[in-house]
Amino acid sequence: MPTIGNFIEAVRKIDNHGDAREFFREQLQEIRAARGAEARKAADPHAFDMQLVHGLQYDIGWCFGEGMPLARRQMWSEAVGAVHPVAGPEYATRDFTAREMFQAGVDYVKKNGTRPPSIQERRSSWDRVLKDPIGED
Repeated sequence: MPTIGNFIEAVRKIDNHGDAREFFREQLQEIRAARGAEARKAADPHAFDMQLVHGLQYDIGWCFGEGMPLARRQMWSEAVGAVHPVAGPEYATRDFTAREMFQAGVDYVKKNGTRPPSIQERRSSWDRVLKDPIGED
């Protein structure tokens, strides 16, 4: 699995639906392999897998805020269902003002009681799984 910087850079460079779908499939395959033991223990393996899918869609959506042009955000949204975890799907259809983005964050916290985990927090938890997939030091 790439570092956070590599991941963001890869997402930012991809400029077509086919490459976006292939990147998504490869990333999801790595995540599924790394989290396989957890999936086997899950009460509902399908629901667990959907959490992984949605998590990857959100991780790609975080990259929208890294200066990604609107057309590229639209492409990712169409290709793999990527969505910015705070601004929501609307951020793939238009640019937000700074005030609108701030308000989206305020609304997110009001609804959820906390801020969303950052891509760094999500990815570092996956990195721990990759380094120690069965929980042994």
